[in-house]
Amino acid sequence: MLQFIKDHIEIVAIISSPIIAFYVGFFHNRITRKRDDKRYVFLTLFQMRAEQTGSYEWVRAVNYIPIAFYRNKNVLNAYKAYRDALNTVNYLEHQDALMGLLFEMAQELDYSKIRPTDISQYYLPTWLLNEQGRYNSQKGNEPQIQP
Repeated sequence: MLQFIKDHIEIVAIISSPIIAFYVGFFHNRITRKRDDKRYVFLTLFQMRAEQTGSYEWVRAVNYIPIAFYRNKNVLNAYKAYRDALNTVNYLEHQDALMGLLFEMAQELDYSKIRPTDISQYYLPTWLLNEQGRYNSQKGNEPQIQP
């Protein structure tokens, strides 16, 4: 009798192992993909925080926030504050709202040691500002990048 039970347990294990492996892999892949989406948005905005609205990639990343962070109320509230700040002409309000948004995203992504001061410091070389200004003056526009 004991051998009979042991044989049946082995058969069930052999049959169910690939099914269990499939579901474990499926859910792991799904979780990883969602985290990668969040990282893409965060890293895009973080890398481009000095130039901000200077590219389509920035706009795409900003517009992707509600989907990538749909479960995090802190990020969504910071996103709304940033969107509202974009409707004002005050550059410092834009910056403060963006830094708050990036900070909330960093917390969601477990970058727990990042402080708001770390986010607000970035490198923006003068030559890049000059190049951007020269490019826009040829087009008849003012520089897009603000220090």
